[in-house]
Amino acid sequence: MTLEIGKLYRSRNWSRHDLRGEPALYLGESIFIRSDNSMIVNYEFLIKNKKYLVDRSFLKYMVNYNDDKYGW
Repeated sequence: MTLEIGKLYRSRNWSRHDLRGEPALYLGESIFIRSDNSMIVNYEFLIKNKKYLVDRSFLKYMVNYNDDKYGW
């Protein structure tokens, strides 16, 4: 899935049940360069007025906010 900055998504599988299905505003990539010059790319979301960083493996659980395929 290609994420768009400023678009709303929701997760099908947060480990925190209070966040599952909540609107998540995609803020963009958060890039960190380690001391060995390896680049780490995380993805930042705003949920309930708090920022959350997730890695690439979590993106498979994100769906468009208006997608009712999962019984929202």
